[in-house]
Amino acid sequence: MTVLPCPLLSALLVRTDFTRFQTWESTRATVSTSNVGGFLADIVFVDDAALAGLATEDVVGLLPAGREHPLLVVADAETLASPELPLLVVRVRDRARPRVRVVAERLWSIENNLALANMDAPAPPAPTMSSSASAATPEYGRGRRGEPASGLLRLQPAHNRLAMR
Repeated sequence: MTVLPCPLLSALLVRTDFTRFQTWESTRATVSTSNVGGFLADIVFVDDAALAGLATEDVVGLLPAGREHPLLVVADAETLASPELPLLVVRVRDRARPRVRVVAERLWSIENNLALANMDAPAPPAPTMSSSASAATPEYGRGRRGEPASGLLRLQPAHNRLAMR
């Protein structure tokens, strides 16, 4: 099996579902578009059919030793089946490998803050205000009938800092 690329300061976004090409292209476009404040995730896209159907732990196992960036982002079947494009974000430096799904348009917030060590972990139940830093306001993805979509977290940054406990 192929070893994944090892960019020094960028997160990898690895495609493991190859059934929806147009949705993958939409995911790439969404992640590659900066928000109104000009923030953008620092991402290297990995689009290799040899990775089709791999479980997340198998993808983590393909990361080269000594990789600096704390995150791996996966576009799996669940991501490409949803209109919100909920990407799976894995904290690879933590042995427990905490995970969270984040809508593609908000990936920049988690990637930027974890890369800068402004956030402790990507998988808490909800962001909390911190007196020492401006925090995010949670906005949860919506399901079909307006109810919160399970496991989706949208982050609305305040002053581009996020404190999570």
